[in-house]
Amino acid sequence: MARVSDFGPSLIGPEYEILCIDPEFNRILNAKSDVYSFGVVLLVLLTGKAAIFEDIDSRRGLIDIASFAVPKILSNELFMVLDPRVGPPEQTGNEAEAVDLVAKTAVCCMNLEGKNRPTMSDIAANLKQSFSLCDGWLLRIIDIEAGK
Repeated sequence: MARVSDFGPSLIGPEYEILCIDPEFNRILNAKSDVYSFGVVLLVLLTGKAAIFEDIDSRRGLIDIASFAVPKILSNELFMVLDPRVGPPEQTGNEAEAVDLVAKTAVCCMNLEGKNRPTMSDIAANLKQSFSLCDGWLLRIIDIEAGK
């Protein structure tokens, strides 16, 4: 079974590796480790930023995607972290609700305690629901990430 765990921290240095993998990681990857890592992937897609990036706006130096995005998502400021290349979701219709569901799913995936993270089945259901609400904005993210 494949395990998702490396998002490039080795390019920066070992001191940053802990920022991208399961905080409960103990040299054995499990399904909840995959869920945490998938949350990182979702945040990367939503923000258009790397898992660890230089935050030039606040001059904080290197920052991990969770520290950047999760507090804003939890305080209902998702629009502040969305990838500007995609543009904001339409406020009429269901786009905003769909994007919010993806963001909240990512936050749940990144819970510090593995037992409190959703299962991949729950995540898949949330993503299906999000796509059924409105797939336009989410497909623009996918196109940008694919280089289209």
